[in-house]
Amino acid sequence: MSYSKFRMKKSNRIFYYEIEENAIYNESGDPLSLPPELPYEWYESVKPIHGTRKKTNKPTALRILLGQACNYSCGYCMQKDIGNPDERPENTQLKDFINSLEKYLDLENLERIELWGGEPFLYWKDIIPIMKFLDKKGRHFYISTNGSPLRQKHVDFFATLESSVMMGISHDGPGQELLRGDEIFNNKSVVSTIQKLDALYPKIQYSFNPVVSAQNFDLFAINDFFCNIRDKYGLNNARISFTLGRIYDETNSQNSADHVIGPTQIPLFKDIVEEYHNKNMDQLLLKGIRKDLPLMMSNIFHGTDGVLKHASVYKHKVPVTFTTGCGADAADILSIDIQGNVRLCPHTSEKYIAGKIDNLKGIRIIQLDLDRKKTHCSDCNVRRICKSSCPIKFPDEVFLQNCRVEKIWYGAIQRKALQLLLGEEVELLELGIKNITATKENENIC
Repeated sequence: MSYSKFRMKKSNRIFYYEIEENAIYNESGDPLSLPPELPYEWYESVKPIHGTRKKTNKPTALRILLGQACNYSCGYCMQKDIGNPDERPENTQLKDFINSLEKYLDLENLERIELWGGEPFLYWKDIIPIMKFLDKKGRHFYISTNGSPLRQKHVDFFATLESSVMMGISHDGPGQELLRGDEIFNNKSVVSTIQKLDALYPKIQYSFNPVVSAQNFDLFAINDFFCNIRDKYGLNNARISFTLGRIYDETNSQNSADHVIGPTQIPLFKDIVEEYHNKNMDQLLLKGIRKDLPLMMSNIFHGTDGVLKHASVYKHKVPVTFTTGCGADAADILSIDIQGNVRLCPHTSEKYIAGKIDNLKGIRIIQLDLDRKKTHCSDCNVRRICKSSCPIKFPDEVFLQNCRVEKIWYGAIQRKALQLLLGEEVELLELGIKNITATKENENIC
C-alpha cells in the first residue's frame, strides 16, 4: 500500500489517500471512505480482462480506424498521412470487414463503437454501412472529426439510427487557424449542421475538443471563444472536452514535442489550471450545474474523468481494475482497421499491428508498457486519474515530458474533487508513505 498525505488548509487537519483501494483515511488511520457500491466480488471478476495484452472475441467497445487521410495538417497529430480532402470511394475490403465482424466476434455485449481517421467523414461511404450493421438500441457511436466536412446529410442519417451518436469536434478555439487549419465557423453549412445536431440532443451529442498545447494553454481564452460561439449560434448543448497535448512519438520528434508545454511555461500553466478549477468551483456553488453559464461545462470538471465524478469516486472505496486510460490493456476493447488488423490503438502505424481479427486467441499487444505503474508511477497520487499516461513503450525522457504536465493537470482535478468532498481546500504534503500508524507515531515523538 502507498499513501499520499494531504492537509486541509482551513482546519489544518491531516488525511491520507491510498491509491489501490481508492480510500481516504484520517490521521489516526480510520477510514473515511464508504465501502464500494458494488460488491468486491464484482471487481475481482473483471480484473482478468484488465492489465492484459490479450483480446477477447466478446468486445464491449470497438475502435475502428477507417484510414489516415485528412484535409487538415495539425502540428501535433500522430497521423501525418495527409490525403485527398474529397470523400473516398467505398473501400473494396469493406464487405469482407463487416463479414469478419459477424463471423469472428460475439457482439452481444458491444456498447460503444468509435470511428476514427484521419478525418472520418472523408470515409462517409464506409461509415454508412458500418453504422447500419452495428446499429442497435442501447449502443453508442463516437466520431472524432475536425468538423469541416459536416453537412446536412450526416444529420439526416444519424437521425435514422437506433443508437445514440457522440461527436468530438476537434477545434482549438483561439488557436484554431495557427494550429489546425481553416476556421469552420466561417462556413455557413458547417454552422447550420452543428445547430441541427444541437437540436437533436440527447440522441446526438457533441463537444468541442481543443488540445491544450504550448501555443494554446489559456483555458479561460479557450472557454471564452466557445462561450461566444455557443451564444452567437444558440448552441444550447455545447460543451468543451480538453485534451492535454502530449508526445506520442518515441523519437521525440518536433512533430509533437514542440507542442508539449515546456519547463519555462509550466509555472504559468499551473496557475491557469488552478484558477480555472477555482472559478468552476465558485460557479458550481453559486449557480449549480447549468449549460448557459460563463464557464462552459467541460470534461475536466463535469465529465467522467472530471472533478465531480472523482468526488463521487473518492466517497467510496473503488478497487483499481484498469491500468491505462485508453483501454489498450483491456481485453474487451478492440482496436481494428478495415483490413481486419488488430492494433494497439487506432492512432498508431502498421508497426503496432498485433495480428488479425480471425485469430484473436493468438493476439498479444506486445508494445504495451504495463510495468510503469509498478515503477515510476507506483507512489503517484494521481495515478488513479492519469492511469500512467499513454501505454506505448517510450524512452524515459519522452514519458517524463508528458508526466511533468500531467501531474499539474490531474493534480488540480484531484484536489478540487477532495475539496468538494471534504468541504475545504486541500494541499498535497507527501507521497509514498507505507504506514500511516508509524507516521503518526513519529509525529508524536517530534
